[in-house]
This record gives sequence, C-alpha cells and structure tokens, in this order.
Amino acid sequence: DPFLAFIPQLGRWGFGILSNELSIYGKGVASAPSFTSKFLQGTYSFYRANPNILFREILSGFTVAIMQVPESIAFSFVAGVPPLSGLQATWWMAFITGIFGGKPGMISGAAGALAVGGTRLTASGGGLSYFRVGERFEVVYI
Repeated sequence: DPFLAFIPQLGRWGFGILSNELSIYGKGVASAPSFTSKFLQGTYSFYRANPNILFREILSGFTVAIMQVPESIAFSFVAGVPPLSGLQATWWMAFITGIFGGKPGMISGAAGALAVGGTRLTASGGGLSYFRVGERFEVVYI
C-alpha cells in the first residue's frame, strides 16, 4: 500500500537517531575515566600550589551552608512543606550544582525557587491535588 510506504523509512530514521545517540553516549563513557583523572590531578595541583584559595573556598562554602538553614526553613513555611523537606531540597540542589558546576553569581539555593513552585503544586487545589499530602511531597522530590 503506497499510503503505508513511509513506515520502513520512519523505522530506519528512528533507528539511525537511536544508534547515533548510543554511539555518542558510549564515547562519553569511554572518555570519562581519563577526563576525571586529569581533572582531579589538575585540581589537586592547583590547590596544592594555592592553599589560601582552598581555605577561602571552604570557608565560603561553610558560610553559605550556615546561612542557607534559616532561609530554607522560612521558605518551607511559605511553601507549606515541613522544614526538614526544605532543608533536604536545598541540600540536593546545592549538591547537584556543585557537581555539575555553575557560573559566578548564579543562585543555586533551592529555597526561593522551590517555595514558589512548591506552594502551587502541593496546595489542596494545586496540580498534585489528586495525591495524598505525603505523596505530593514524594512527587516533588522525584
């Protein structure tokens, strides 16, 4: 049937995209160990030569972590979630940003961003209202 003649072509096209994505992924996984090793060696060498910078970065990290606690708890109340949930969300957001990096001046604290979105999602008439209250928080964390 000429009407369905496009189906094999569509299958080849989809398979081509899939195989291309898999090859890109395979190259990334294969090159990750050498990249990681070079990155860690370079980082160690840099901080070994500049211990004052390492001290300042650790000190700034502790300062931000301490200042994040009251902000997270306050925004938890705004969002209507338990304070421990706000602290956990902030920690995960900072952890992911720390691993994948960021830019100078980038806001990576979760409190303000999650308070606005979390309020609407977890409210009784919000987007997740068909779940029980405990399940709403689980969905937000996933």
